[in-house]
Amino acid sequence: MLQKRIKIFSIPFIFLLIFSPNESALAKSPVRTIGRGAVRGIFKKINPRHLKKFGPLHIFRKDTKLIRFSDHPSIDTRIGLRPHSFWIRQRPGRYGNLEHIRRKLSISHPLKGGEKTIAKKGWRYHERPIKNGKARIREIILDKRVIPKKMTITPSLQGLSR
Repeated sequence: MLQKRIKIFSIPFIFLLIFSPNESALAKSPVRTIGRGAVRGIFKKINPRHLKKFGPLHIFRKDTKLIRFSDHPSIDTRIGLRPHSFWIRQRPGRYGNLEHIRRKLSISHPLKGGEKTIAKKGWRYHERPIKNGKARIREIILDKRVIPKKMTITPSLQGLSR
């Protein structure tokens, strides 16, 4: 965090070095060249795409059904979820029991139920493979807060497979 602040506060200083009026040095000076290189390097590092810890942003092109598994689904549907909530795309077929899903998706806490939502066209999301998961499933990380009205609880896993 401190390094980011130092980089951000050093940008105006570098701009002053580069664009300071100096009539005696009309030719390119080494200081100016080094300063321009430093500015390019800093802008590459503070680019929002590089600051995202979940990878590049994507946009849903159509309404997509998403599901997630939780140890407190009733609280989630009452309060809602913060930005960067973790989901998977709904697929046809059976999911197995909750213990099987917990191991398959590498979830560290016990599960009590599932939640469904529909991500609307235009919502932003990140997508990456599940870390240490045994399934070849990619997790969807919604960039938007999911409000309670958009979620439904499915206590039985049979309701998720449709």
